[in-house]
Amino acid sequence: VKFVMVSGDLTKDGERQCHDKVSKALSKLTQNGIKVFVVPGNHDVNNPLAYKYDGDNTISVPSITQDEFANIYKDFG
Repeated sequence: VKFVMVSGDLTKDGERQCHDKVSKALSKLTQNGIKVFVVPGNHDVNNPLAYKYDGDNTISVPSITQDEFANIYKDFG
C-alpha cells in the first residue's frame, strides 16, 4: 500500500476526542511509510450535535472548527 485516502466522515459527529484518536491511529500508517490523505465529511466540522454517551444519556461535547481540523490533520495531505 502506497497511500490511504479517508473521505469523511472521520468521526461520528465531529467530537474533538474522536478526531484526536483518529489522528493518532493514522499516524501509525505514516510511521510505516504510508501516505495518508483525509477529506472532512459533513459531520466532522462545526457539528452542534457532537455528543458523548453515558448509558442512555447524551452529553454535549466540543466539536472542532475548520482551522482545528486543518491543524489536527496537517500531516495527512
